[in-house]
Amino acid sequence: MAQYDPYAPQADIVHSAHRLIREHGPDAVMVAELRAERQLGQGDMDGYRTWKRIELVVDGLAGLIDSNSAPAH
Repeated sequence: MAQYDPYAPQADIVHSAHRLIREHGPDAVMVAELRAERQLGQGDMDGYRTWKRIELVVDGLAGLIDSNSAPAH
């Protein structure tokens, strides 16, 4: 089982979120959520917390990307 650090620096979480977005595009939030749930199912609370942090950042970045790409009225 991989070791996760629930106290990882925010910069590491943001880096992971960017990588997930590059790799999975619009599905990145769902991928992060599934990975968090998998860790929870394995009883790995540190992994769960880490992936939930990544999920929150991915979701926030996706919102910024969507609002920046929306056509101006």
